[in-house]
Amino acid sequence: MECAALNRLATVAQQMLDFESAEELLNSALAVAEASGDKLSLAETKWNLAQIGHYTSHIEESLAHGERALALARELDSRELTARSLNMIAYSKLVMGRWAETEAQAGEAAGLYSASGNRAMEADSLALQAEAQIRSGQPQAGLKTARVLCR
Repeated sequence: MECAALNRLATVAQQMLDFESAEELLNSALAVAEASGDKLSLAETKWNLAQIGHYTSHIEESLAHGERALALARELDSRELTARSLNMIAYSKLVMGRWAETEAQAGEAAGLYSASGNRAMEADSLALQAEAQIRSGQPQAGLKTARVLCR
């Protein structure tokens, strides 16, 4: 309960663009999750830390937190958290210029979002996948992926 509350407060701070407070709250949540052994809370906290890292241009940190969130999400068989983690990792890898990995992870996220009926995040992931394809010199593949958004 405490960990969830800290994560929610961090989300509010993030929405107010107070990333320093958000990170402090998430570090507290991380300590609570680790002490309790609650893997789902740990995964959620790691995903939130990945977001903060991305928004503050700490991309390596974002990637590390996102990859830990993904590993936990897969272990817990949480498709929604797996999709969110893949999407966040793909954004980090896009910034890093790791096009093939971005394409693959955004594509997997899009598939999970499609299966769950989350069209908004499916579209976000497909747009990310298309951008990676275009940047890697595959404009036709990128256009084909982007057209899926129009269906």
